[in-house]
Amino acid sequence: MIFIILFWLIVNSILAYFLKLAPDEAYYWVWSNYLSFGYFDHPPMVALLIKIGHTIFKSEFGVRFATLLLSSLTIYFVYRISNVKNFILFFLLIFSNLLLNAGGFIAVPDTFLVFFSSVYFYFLKRYIEKENFSSIFLLSISISLMLYSKYHGILIILFTLFALPKLFLRKSFYMVFLLSLIFYMPHIIWLFQNNFITIKYQLLYRQGIDFNLYNVFDYIIGQFLVYGPIVGFITIISGFLYKPKDDFEKVLKYNLIGIFLFFLVFSFRNKIEANWTSSLLVPLFILSYNYIVQNEKIKKLFYKLATLNTILIFLVRLHTIYPIININNDPTSQFRNWKEFAIKVRKKTGNSKICATNYQLTSELWFYLKEKVGFINIHSRENQYSLWKFSIDCKYIVSHVKTSNVIDSLIAPYLGKVYIISKMDH
Repeated sequence: MIFIILFWLIVNSILAYFLKLAPDEAYYWVWSNYLSFGYFDHPPMVALLIKIGHTIFKSEFGVRFATLLLSSLTIYFVYRISNVKNFILFFLLIFSNLLLNAGGFIAVPDTFLVFFSSVYFYFLKRYIEKENFSSIFLLSISISLMLYSKYHGILIILFTLFALPKLFLRKSFYMVFLLSLIFYMPHIIWLFQNNFITIKYQLLYRQGIDFNLYNVFDYIIGQFLVYGPIVGFITIISGFLYKPKDDFEKVLKYNLIGIFLFFLVFSFRNKIEANWTSSLLVPLFILSYNYIVQNEKIKKLFYKLATLNTILIFLVRLHTIYPIININNDPTSQFRNWKEFAIKVRKKTGNSKICATNYQLTSELWFYLKEKVGFINIHSRENQYSLWKFSIDCKYIVSHVKTSNVIDSLIAPYLGKVYIISKMDH
């Protein structure tokens, strides 16, 4: 088991060291410079953990340092919960899961939600088996930390209660609720102070509300791909077919099915990003392991396909660092060439102050120019910069939208063509 965790840590550390920050990572890094109990898009955990890592290592590796440690600990907690005996199957389940592997080095809220959900399930199992103060206290902390990571954690709690309504009969349950509420109160106060802007964004403003059957199929197919892609159908179906043997496994099953169906229903309303179901990753992993390990035919098939899947993910990792082939709209391009792009922007603008019109573009330039970059909203969604309202007297604007008075243009990694605009003439 130690070998698996060390191998995981080493492989992801290489990526964390060599790859440039993805746009969202740069955006969360900017948050970390202004620690708060809440932000426009998410609760504060991602900013805090990036701050800790970047304080130690002033580099991309530092931004991802907490991710490396906590994703490794996620594997440890899943191992402890699962009572693993077949380490080959365990290894292949880990390294053939695209979403889990991507979260192994990228500093985003989903990674921390998955980690704290693994902690939650670990202490929930203890709490179900034995009601004592330590299990009550640690479960309460894990609940609050899960919610500090991403609001999707509330789904895990709700489906736990749906699975075990008898928890309401425990006096200690209300102590868990009270302690969790107290631990989470700083963020609740922040929400009140900011007119619940984060909740409104997540529920109302994130995507346009419009039925499109394509979104439903995109969601279903996307789930098989992100939890594979080659073995995603085996992993998901195995998790669904497994029959729980105790109350804890019943909780896992309710979470797996409940979260999947929750986002399926919402896919009739708007587009669902494939990673939004990351909160079901721990239940999926444990239940699919339990099912596959006791079915020899499925296990043999899984071994073969998962080996191919693992090799494919390894090639994707390699391609992310050193592109192997040219791909249109290559999603891995977001991890490359940002420093070189920032240098080109600086050459075009001299030592003048600059602004940008896209929150991701603003954040990348801020990180790689090592100076504050202003944000001007031109056809960009509302974001954390909208709350901050920084006032910067910039001479040039780096815009993702072509307007008048363009003096030059550049190709930004992943985002495409951007324009250098003279603000004095704009």
